[in-house]
Amino acid sequence: MVHDNAASIKVAIRSLNNVKCCINCSAHTLQFCIKDTLNTVPEYRNVCIKASKIVSHFKHSNIATGALQKKKQILLGFKEERLIQSCLTRFYLHDV
Repeated sequence: MVHDNAASIKVAIRSLNNVKCCINCSAHTLQFCIKDTLNTVPEYRNVCIKASKIVSHFKHSNIATGALQKKKQILLGFKEERLIQSCLTRFYLHDV
């Protein structure tokens, strides 16, 4: 059984008697290592903080979101996309 690194998941799995093998998800562990490493670079950390504030603004304003999605993206000929708020324990798959 593969799981994330949350303590509650580890306790729940240990309570199952018939689980023979259980390991932490390597992608989840790698994500934490990358986050910790990149947060030591002040320039990267500052850009992430600013980007998070910008995305948060659009997530909390239907007017701003409509202006971005319906007007600017179409006007510039871009595919209509929604902004994605960063979440440290989630991976997002998207077209590049």
